[in-house]
Amino acid sequence: MVKEKAIDMFQAYTENKIPEDRGIIVQGFFEQDLPYFSFELTLYTGAKALYLGDEGITFQANALRFFVIVEPPGYSQKECAPPARTLKKPVPLHFNELTRHELPNGALIYDHPDPVRVYGLFFIDKPTGSDFVFIFPYSPDVFVVLSRFLEGTWREECGIPEKEASAMAGRTVSEIKKLSVCQA
Repeated sequence: MVKEKAIDMFQAYTENKIPEDRGIIVQGFFEQDLPYFSFELTLYTGAKALYLGDEGITFQANALRFFVIVEPPGYSQKECAPPARTLKKPVPLHFNELTRHELPNGALIYDHPDPVRVYGLFFIDKPTGSDFVFIFPYSPDVFVVLSRFLEGTWREECGIPEKEASAMAGRTVSEIKKLSVCQA
């Protein structure tokens, strides 16, 4: 995983390094005993307050949230809508809201070009097991760093071939880049 310029979210909270003006948060959820992965990418602006609780951090801010699912070949719940799947962190979008990409090995990737708008408050889960949460402070090269991070994570952790991981990271970051965080 490429971690340059990415900060562990809970370490950043402890060290008071979470940017208040804007940032990009990447959460990765890995299912135990199953090669199924889901990701939440949250772009926020104007964090007025942060509240740490036992389960995670609540942000008082507006945000845009993107979701990506990496589903293994032969996944037993593939016909079940993502919000109804028995997972630790189901994605709250239905198939008609997602774009489906089939890989040569039969794995499926679902993403969506239109973010979920979050007004007022949003929550970031405390990671458990192999899950992670990183924050990317805005900088001139944040989208290059984010693309490298996503490509590396999807290739190394999810087993997506290099060509597809690169294309998927480029597509995801391109959709995020199109939207100004100021619109959140």
